[in-house]
Amino acid sequence: MSVTDQPAPTDAPAAVRGAVRPARSEAAPAGSEPNERALLAACLVSTEACSEACEALSAQDFSAPGWAACFDVVKELWTSAMQVDAPSVIEQMRAAGTLTAVGGEQAVLGLLIHADSVASVRAPIRIILDYATRRRLRALAATLGSMAADPAHPVGDLIQYMAQQVKEVELPSHGGEAVSVQSVVEGPDSPYEWVIPGLIERQDRTIVVAPEGYGKALAVNTPVKIPEGWTTMGALRVGDQVFGLDGKPTAVQAATEVMLDRPCYRVMFSDGSALVADAKHLWAIQDQAPEQHRPSPSLLLSTHTVFDTATLALQLQLNPASQLQVPACPPLQLPARYVAGIQAVPSVPVRCVQIANPDGIFLVGPSCIPTHNSTLLRQVAVMAAAGLHPFTPSRAIPPIVSLIIDAENRERTVRRAMSRLVDQATYQSGSSVWAEERCHLWMAPGGLDLHNRADQARLVATVRQVKPDLICLGPLYKLTSGDPSDEESAKELSEILDHIAVRYNCSLLIEAHAPHAQGGRERQIRPYGASLWQRWCEFGLGMYPQADGAWEVKHWRGQREEREWPTILARGEYWPWIEVRDGRPVEEIV
Repeated sequence: MSVTDQPAPTDAPAAVRGAVRPARSEAAPAGSEPNERALLAACLVSTEACSEACEALSAQDFSAPGWAACFDVVKELWTSAMQVDAPSVIEQMRAAGTLTAVGGEQAVLGLLIHADSVASVRAPIRIILDYATRRRLRALAATLGSMAADPAHPVGDLIQYMAQQVKEVELPSHGGEAVSVQSVVEGPDSPYEWVIPGLIERQDRTIVVAPEGYGKALAVNTPVKIPEGWTTMGALRVGDQVFGLDGKPTAVQAATEVMLDRPCYRVMFSDGSALVADAKHLWAIQDQAPEQHRPSPSLLLSTHTVFDTATLALQLQLNPASQLQVPACPPLQLPARYVAGIQAVPSVPVRCVQIANPDGIFLVGPSCIPTHNSTLLRQVAVMAAAGLHPFTPSRAIPPIVSLIIDAENRERTVRRAMSRLVDQATYQSGSSVWAEERCHLWMAPGGLDLHNRADQARLVATVRQVKPDLICLGPLYKLTSGDPSDEESAKELSEILDHIAVRYNCSLLIEAHAPHAQGGRERQIRPYGASLWQRWCEFGLGMYPQADGAWEVKHWRGQREEREWPTILARGEYWPWIEVRDGRPVEEIV
């Protein structure tokens, strides 16, 4: 589906503002009918010309009804492998009763007078197709004008009808454009146009898939409030209802297996409650400490920062005066509480779940403590904009312009998740200019329907505004309101994304969710929905959780080129994700 993405001149009439007026770069070719006669003449004397014309044209492409009938006979003879010459055409047209439409037998024989002057039929074919397309566009414009004048036709239906009809108007063919292999291999080398050196090149399309539900691992005996009363983390199943931060029930969308031998901590709160959490469990935190007691720049806290348990323990150790507050829950009359202490404990079985709420927060424990999760793509966008390699923070790279399109999470959720990233990138890069000028965010928590012209226009306007080198967007299933498994719907969406990547010469890094496991089988790490997504992208990455808490990164489709994607990722001390090499995390500069 095409997307209009260039403004009309400011002096354009109001009726056409927002549309593109094509440039008149070359004179229109001489009329269609002379070229139709020239092409038919060549068909009567040359088998090669006849084959080329019949493969490219149909009778509907001709402007003169008589010559259209003549070409229809030519093509019928050619298709039937019969002799194509003037006597055969005249005989068939006479039998069909169409000979008089061209002026009789003499008119067909008259074509032969100039047959030898037609050096090639490629030019007549191009001109005939050009005029045919223009006729179809004029007819479509007339129909649309008539329909638009009738208030009984809803505007939305008119736009949808126009889009469908325009797609059916074929553009003229200009002949083959293939070149010899030798000319290609002897041509100049094409240097890589890196967005992130060694990792992402311009116009790359990469889909990252990970199962939801990781990042909130709690002891399996942790109490969880449900509408019917209480249950435990270990007993929760997909479809069960828990309570979100807004006090309303929300469904469990995914759940992990029980995980063993994970480092665990007991987290104690100011109201006397306590939870046992995995070291990488994530918490939404607000620092209420006085300015003089705030942590060092290497551990900056801002309003509603997301931290994991191990980092919170370090915070308390370095800054005992810090008051690390978890959010209040007004609908349930639950006040804000502080983290009073964190201590390492022997490992216990832990488990994660993913809920349907956009903010990803649900309530656990006897006193209903909020718990949280996060994603990977934001880190890539932030670090690359700050001039830091996304998985090797000690490696500086040329900074880029990035655009994060979050089609799932609410503003407060994104703010909490972004705060720590922004603070750390600002500290490590030594400047906040990147956050003001090179990293941009568009939040659409209700999702986007990129089959809808209005949402297409919003997307194009946003990309045109930012002019990004890299767009991180998703999740994939939230970019359309259609059935995620419908192949035609996925094809239309992929065409829109292709248009954006090519028109604005940028790369796409797309988050996708994995389908749920079925029949007791292991969950597949591939994009949920239509199979087209498994073929469409250049790079498809899947994240597979390991028993030690790390994540193995595998390519679920063959790489089209070798790239420096990590093979193991782990939760970092200062960055959410860092690369692991030879069993050790890549050194971080703090």
